Amino acid sequence: MTLPGALLLLWALLPFGAPECVFLRDDQTIRCWNSTLPELTESLHVLTAVVRNRPRALEAEWCNGTETDGHLPLLPFDGSAVERIRLRRCGLRTAEEKAFESVALSLKELDFSYNQLEFIPEAIRLLVVLEHLDLSHNLIAQIPPGGPLSALNKLKELELGHNRIGNNEEEDTLPKEGINSGLLFLGLRANGLKSIPTHLQAMELLALDLSENDIEQVGKLPRNLQSLDLHANRLRGVPFDALSDSIQSLDLTENPLHCDCALRWMHEWANENEIQIGPCYTPPHLEGRTLDEVPWDTECPDHNATFRYMARGHGDASDVVYLSNTETSITVAWRTRDTRSGRWTVVYRREEDSPYQMTLAPEGRQTAADLTTQILQGLQPGTRYVICLAQVSQARYTVEVGKCAHATTQSRPIAWTELETVAASAAAVSVSWILRSSDLTDDVSYRHEWTVRLRRVGSESFTDVPVYDITTGSETDGQRYEYALGDLAPRTRYEVCLVDVEHRSLEGNPLTPPSNSSSCATVQTSGHHVLQGAEIAAVAFACILCIIVCAITIILCYQKKLLRCQHRTQSMSKTPPPVEPETPPFRSKERDCFAGSWNALSRSYAEFNAVPRPQFSSFRTLGYRDALTTVTIYSSGYSEC
Repeated sequence: MTLPGALLLLWALLPFGAPECVFLRDDQTIRCWNSTLPELTESLHVLTAVVRNRPRALEAEWCNGTETDGHLPLLPFDGSAVERIRLRRCGLRTAEEKAFESVALSLKELDFSYNQLEFIPEAIRLLVVLEHLDLSHNLIAQIPPGGPLSALNKLKELELGHNRIGNNEEEDTLPKEGINSGLLFLGLRANGLKSIPTHLQAMELLALDLSENDIEQVGKLPRNLQSLDLHANRLRGVPFDALSDSIQSLDLTENPLHCDCALRWMHEWANENEIQIGPCYTPPHLEGRTLDEVPWDTECPDHNATFRYMARGHGDASDVVYLSNTETSITVAWRTRDTRSGRWTVVYRREEDSPYQMTLAPEGRQTAADLTTQILQGLQPGTRYVICLAQVSQARYTVEVGKCAHATTQSRPIAWTELETVAASAAAVSVSWILRSSDLTDDVSYRHEWTVRLRRVGSESFTDVPVYDITTGSETDGQRYEYALGDLAPRTRYEVCLVDVEHRSLEGNPLTPPSNSSSCATVQTSGHHVLQGAEIAAVAFACILCIIVCAITIILCYQKKLLRCQHRTQSMSKTPPPVEPETPPFRSKERDCFAGSWNALSRSYAEFNAVPRPQFSSFRTLGYRDALTTVTIYSSGYSEC
């Protein structure tokens, strides 16, 4: 070894061989202070030249000096597996594009805090295994889409506190493509933010620091969030539905809180979670009181009128498919793809009411394999409502607030429609409705338009049939209409809706803006009529009863005729009138009397009129006109039987 090389080695091995940098073998760390960035680079060349010096970390602080230009050159770490670099208070403004090339596959933690960075250095794009990045206390005003941060797929923690991200109002300061969505912690303290960046809700964040900003309202947040710091903002309250039930830690101190019923949930929730809440700022009579000191029963007498729920992210487990409304009702059709975690239902509230209080909708009816319809009735006209799907499990309601729908009931118009009946036959469905109106001019004509909408249950396509009519103002109120839809399949369920499209004067503008409000009902067409068991039994009973009545009638009539015959026989046997008929000529021998029938007479039918017949009145009375009627004649009388 030459003398210069030996002197260099000896200088590097001395504890203070480099006046501004030392190598600590215990933790394999190079530590520097009070040196400029060029001096830092030179010291690294010297310290890493020693074979035994294989640093795992570099820590430098107060290295701005007086001769630095704030540019970080290429770091000489060839052959070293450096995992941590901290360059704090070094006046850093820019960095060589390949400054971290030698540690790109090993560096996991980078701290550039308390510098003068205005942009995120492009050099960090190479750090593919970086997990922790601290850029706090710089001058960064924007995170560009597709910038260096978007390439850090392993990044778990990003600290951007005390920058100027909220000062740029012209562009999206935190675009969706700017940061890896798999980030777990994000620090945005003291950035002048006036609202929560919208793209944060799509991230997998577990912890979020938004303290010391100018945020006045809490918007949508990540659904898996566990820790949220909102202290020192301008919040007057936090809507209950803005937070998921995964929140375990919440800091709301140093905010001008307004202690009303919408804030009561914090008081109840604070008993089960780590929530830090400052005193009330308003209303004046509660100023300075803690939430424990607020008389909630007095401030919120109707608090128990509706039930409370928890906010939670359900992902794509449920969707609101269709909403229709009238003046006092809203029809909600929804579907769910999760039937194992508990049953689902609809909850709702007025938009101006406390989000902590929801009303449970009536039980719905299943109109398809995965489609359920529920009707919210008794609502206020012209009022906006928030409608959510809630999962019910063990008497606990959970709601994904981000998927709640909004609907407004129709204002009471001058002319409106009331659905009367929806009836079905084997192949048709008929709809009847009544037209109502108020304050219409009697001698003015009005045009009315409806749409009858038909959908086979299980199908998502509707058949629309427009219906029109023109009336005068005097005949509008109470006008009844009926429309039938034919050629339908028997034994099939159909959803029928009457859409109230428009009512307008023929001389001017519509009485009310087109609303397309609708009233719906589900009916089932019948099949071809088949006698049921009860009907068959009734018919059989009627037949048997008819047979019995006929039999009794025949018996009674027969007995009556028999008695009549007997009566006549007896009356004739008492005093038979003497009859001496002229004996007609016969081929056989003459007889004093004969027994037989007229059909047995020897004469032909044509000669029968010449035969003297007995002059009994009964023949004339009964109208016997020919010889085809058999009557037996006896010498002592006759019998009809």
